[in-house]
Amino acid sequence: MRKEDFCGEFENIDIEVFEERYCSNQDKPEQRTPSQQAKAAGLKSLSQVRDMLGTNKNGHPMVSLQTLNNWHKNKPLLFQAVLDGCVARLMLGER
Repeated sequence: MRKEDFCGEFENIDIEVFEERYCSNQDKPEQRTPSQQAKAAGLKSLSQVRDMLGTNKNGHPMVSLQTLNNWHKNKPLLFQAVLDGCVARLMLGER
């Protein structure tokens, strides 16, 4: 993606930050492992991400570690959005 592709839709966002976070994953695979990326975002581990996503009625995680790994590999924007959501919850004092 190029800055020109946005046609002013994101005028209030730093385009370099946006491209680094969301566009670079489309051009090349993420160099860090899912766990390393979670830690770089300020989380303790990928397990913490899984735990923050909650459990079902049987007490099992709603999202498995394998699913998070698959998202990292196949849906990097989704994986980044999940990490961003977990970081936001921590900043708001939620667990």
